[in-house]
This record gives sequence, C-alpha cells and structure tokens, in this order.
Amino acid sequence: MAAAPVSLPLPEMDPLSPSQTEQVREFERTVILAMRDDGTLIAPWAALTEEDRRILAYKFLVARKWDAAQAKEMFISTVAMKKKLGFDVNPIFPAAIRLYGYDVEELSVKHNVGSGEPRPKNDIDRIRNNIQPVYPLCFHKWDKWGHPVYWERTGQIRAKGLVERFRQVARVGSPYTQPCIDYHLHVNEVGMALSRYNDEKFRERNGGRRVTGIVVIMDCEGLGYGSLYKPALELLKVCSAQDAAHYPEGLHHLFVVNCPSMVTFAWSIVKGWVEPRVQKKLEFLGPDKTKAKLLEWIDAENLPEQLGGTAKCDDMKVLVGEELNNASMTSDSTDPLAETIAVAAGAKTFKILEGDVNDTFVYEFQVEEYNVVFSAHFHSDDGNEIEIFGASKVGQGADKFQFPAKGKITLIWNNDHSWMRGKKLTLRVFKDSSASAPQVTPQNSSPGLRATPTMA
Repeated sequence: MAAAPVSLPLPEMDPLSPSQTEQVREFERTVILAMRDDGTLIAPWAALTEEDRRILAYKFLVARKWDAAQAKEMFISTVAMKKKLGFDVNPIFPAAIRLYGYDVEELSVKHNVGSGEPRPKNDIDRIRNNIQPVYPLCFHKWDKWGHPVYWERTGQIRAKGLVERFRQVARVGSPYTQPCIDYHLHVNEVGMALSRYNDEKFRERNGGRRVTGIVVIMDCEGLGYGSLYKPALELLKVCSAQDAAHYPEGLHHLFVVNCPSMVTFAWSIVKGWVEPRVQKKLEFLGPDKTKAKLLEWIDAENLPEQLGGTAKCDDMKVLVGEELNNASMTSDSTDPLAETIAVAAGAKTFKILEGDVNDTFVYEFQVEEYNVVFSAHFHSDDGNEIEIFGASKVGQGADKFQFPAKGKITLIWNNDHSWMRGKKLTLRVFKDSSASAPQVTPQNSSPGLRATPTMA
C-alpha cells in the first residue's frame, strides 16, 4: 500500500474550543451512554469505543450548530429511524449498488450487522434493478486518504425517465418519492459501512487519522436543462432532507465535475435545500479543471478513465436519449411493477387472472383523484361463481384470494356513471407464493377493501 500524502486538504473535524470539548463529553455521557445503559441505543453504536462515541457526539452537535437539545432530538430520531428500518440488525452486504475495488465476500461475512449472514434479496434489489440502467452510480474505490468515493453520472440521467421508473416501482398508494428515499437510505448505510471498513484499513497508514465520511463525485457531462424537471428536483429535495435529518457529517467532500454553465443556475434553485456547512464542502469544476483536481485527491489507478484516471469501468454503461425510456424494466410474478390503467368515461376495464386450485393471487390498486365502481368475481371451470368483492364505488382496494378450484378471477373497474371524465388507476396484481390465504366465501359486503392498499 502506498504511503499516505503528508496532509489532507480538508480536516475530518474542526478544532474544538474548551467549551465545545465539554459539550461533546456531556453529549456522550447524557445521551449516548445513557441510551446504552437503558437499552434504547442501537447495537452497533452501543459497542463503540470512547473515541468513536466522541466522534459521533461531535457529528450530531455540529449538525445542529452546537444546540445540545436539538442535537439530542436528532440523535433520538435517528436511532428510531434505524430501528424502524432494521439498519441496526439487518445485513446490508452484498449491497444493492455496485462496489468497485472492494471484496464483497469479505464485507458480507465480516462486516455485516446482526447475524453476519449475507443480505437476502429484498425490495431494495427490485428498485436497484430497475433504476440502474438509467441511473449510473457506484462506490468506486477510495481517495488518497481512504475515503470511499461515490461516483454518480448525473449528466447522463434523463429526469423524466427516472421519475417514471420510480413511479413504476413504487408500491400502490405510495408516492413516487418513497422508493427513491428507500434506495437512498440504503446507499447511505453502505457508504457509512465502507467508511468504517476503510477507517480500519487506512488508520495506521494515516498516522491515526480517522476516515469519517465519503467523497462524492457528481459528473455533469451531458447535463441539460431537462434535468431541472420539477418532479426530479423533488427527489433531490427529499433525499437531502433525509441526509440533514439522520446522517450528520457523512459527507467529507463533494466534487461537481465537468460542469456546464447551466449548473450555476441549477445550484441557485437547490442551494436552499442544502445545509450551509455542507455547502462549504462543495467544489464546482469545469471540464478543463476536472482531471487535475481529482488527481490531487485520488490516485490514477483508483480514478475511472471517464474522469481522467486509469481504472476501467466498462459496465458503468450509460443510456442516453430515447434509449433510456426504452430500457427494459425487470419484474417477476411474485413482485411485479405497478401498471397504469385508463378507464374511459362511460366505460369498463377488465383484468382476468387464471389459476389452479390453491393458487393465491393478490391485487392492490388506487384511483387517481376520483372513484370507480369496482367488483371482483371468481369463476371456476366447472361453472361455479364466487363474488369476491361486491360492486362498490371506491378509490382504492386490496385483497388476496385463494382459488378453491381451477378457474379465473375477473377484476372490473366500471366508470359508466361518469360520462365526462375518464379515470386512471395504478394496479399491482400477482401470484403470492409466500403464504396461504384463507378462502373468501361468497358475500355482498366488501371483504377486500382496506382504508389503505396494504395486505393484512
């Protein structure tokens, strides 16, 4: 391993005054250790060393401008979030984002939380598989001091196409921003884990200096005014809000590279969503300055060829123009993508599901803004009929039904009461192999309708 550079261009932590040093110690005692002792602290943080606890306390205090009460509130909220989403017990490796230069097997075996078992496939993989072809991003090795480098080809993203992807992978009834937040939080957790891993790996070489954050490269080559699409900017806004709420001092430095002139205008729009301290960590570089500046921070063998280094990353492919919108979405029968169905004014729309005895199908839908008359029936091949859902005017619905015999389910959305206005609904329907569902008996009530489209 090459020797570390003499000095780091930016400090990991600011020098502390005596009063700030005492605030850090007080926060450690009254918040972190107190929560550890009463059992409310998440397991990974409960096992931190004294130095690690003080770095953690420092981060939360800095994030709230040394307001101890606000820092405590942020800390407690972050612990609750991590517990709710299982970040304290569930493994994150293999990650649902490309990792260049890392031993994924080692990370999966030695650096997972909880049981130490590899992360099973879950909803994050479904999101990743469908946005990766149109949203190239990865963790690509590290800088000269060991900070993991997150590389995003921002200029190659077609904003409208990406928003549509998020709409399609969102659960019925959830906003299109939710899968973006879910994936962003996963990537954040991966970045934090890689920082801890590299901190151990590089600390001795760095003379004891800690690695406490990541370096981000946003490559704006190809960026145009179409990127200022308002729904896409909303994605940036909600992700920035998550960072500000739960990931203090996770960013060491951010390079916005290959900047066209319009980036200054774009920055003026989003600047207000970014914390002032984070703003100081941003560096904007035109095409003529990108390579030289990045090579000051990152060794050539660790920097992608596209950015002026020598590392080859051939599978970081980019789809441009119409190719993005035509890139295939991936789905399967047990976890399909949402589809949009139009119900014309004064008309009906049908969906037919064929199955065999004991097959279980799940449906969930939501109508945009208005209601339709929905009904669902089962017809067996031998002529018997079961009313699954009696005709009712609804805005959403969800249920599961187990076939008592071979036959078909017919889902009907009837808009014949509205002669002037067509309706649009979002639908997911799929065969559920996870568990058996009780058979639905004939009735005229509404057994499947939920207040929200969530399976019971």
